[in-house]
Amino acid sequence: MGEDELVLEKRVLFQRAVGQHIIKHLSIFDRWSCLQVFPTWRGLVETPVILARGSEENRSKIIKQFIRLEEETILIIRDNRGLDLFRSILQTYHIIGSHSFNIVSLDLRNCIISIDDLNSLLFGVNFQALANLENLSANLKQVSNFNGDGYTKWRGNTPVLTEPIQPLPRLKSLDILLIPKLTVNSTPLAKLFWLCHNASEFILRDMSGSTPWDPNTLFPWYSRHNFPNQYPNLKVLSVSIYSEFLSVMLMESKGDYKVWYPNLEKLTIFAQSNYMVRQDLEGYQRIFHDIVVCVPPYTRFLDGPAGRLY
Repeated sequence: MGEDELVLEKRVLFQRAVGQHIIKHLSIFDRWSCLQVFPTWRGLVETPVILARGSEENRSKIIKQFIRLEEETILIIRDNRGLDLFRSILQTYHIIGSHSFNIVSLDLRNCIISIDDLNSLLFGVNFQALANLENLSANLKQVSNFNGDGYTKWRGNTPVLTEPIQPLPRLKSLDILLIPKLTVNSTPLAKLFWLCHNASEFILRDMSGSTPWDPNTLFPWYSRHNFPNQYPNLKVLSVSIYSEFLSVMLMESKGDYKVWYPNLEKLTIFAQSNYMVRQDLEGYQRIFHDIVVCVPPYTRFLDGPAGRLY
């Protein structure tokens, strides 16, 4: 190929119309690489930003990307150094200006953080900075004790949240893995669900939730005072089969899921280690009889005693 042909090909690739056709088919990481070579493609889709060890050297460039009003950013945190850098940038938000960052997606799945740490990223002085956030994903360490967690005061014998929690205004999707499992006796988790109350999709996975819920565990009284008792925007729910997010709701609502999820359209049940007792799935299909109830395609079924469903 001659030099003139190379120049012509380069000119063609720099055209935004060409970039618009190509970039939508690329992975996040390939998209990032192309934007370094073809800056004219910026703004065609969300711009990926990856924070990891060494990203501190590009701090000013990263901040400039976050405040470009004409663009949207997908932020991927690759390691703890990247998370520390993001925290540091958030601390300077009030100095940078009054506009919210253009971050529409925040992916923390390469780290394992506590629910408290995630709440601190989303709440308080950082709330306005992340007001454009639409998609949130993370791997979280569960806090199973509500005593001394910094969020509660006592109303009689019941710990309650100390103040109303304003939901993130544009959030559409929450995707979290709970380690070891989701438990409702956690005020930090209650606060997170209030922050994400506007979302239309929840994906809630338990890493080790392998035991059917014990009906003698009196969590509903705690849930009633702290967790949202209705998720009016929720349309798609994906959840581990023995998750307390379902069990407590079914006990509180006496089996009427529409009390909590009035607009739910689809329920996906995750098996534990890809194995599921068929009777458990059939029990959920009876309860959620008027919506789609499904399992991931890799699920394998066992015969055996089912967990108790209300």
